[in-house]
Amino acid sequence: MQISKLLENLITKKFYKNKEEIQSKLAVFYAVNQITDEEYANLTLKVEETYIEEQIKLLGREEK
Repeated sequence: MQISKLLENLITKKFYKNKEEIQSKLAVFYAVNQITDEEYANLTLKVEETYIEEQIKLLGREEK
């Protein structure tokens, strides 16, 4: 299995507690050339889509 596919599955299943945690993992894989520019971009977009609910909840708590 390709590392990018594995990472995508982990993101989809929200394996990581928060967006920052997975973003740092992606950055490491990208820095050591384990994923391509295109894979990094696609995975970053997937993180944004998947963890948006968490961001909305955090924003709602800050307003109260």
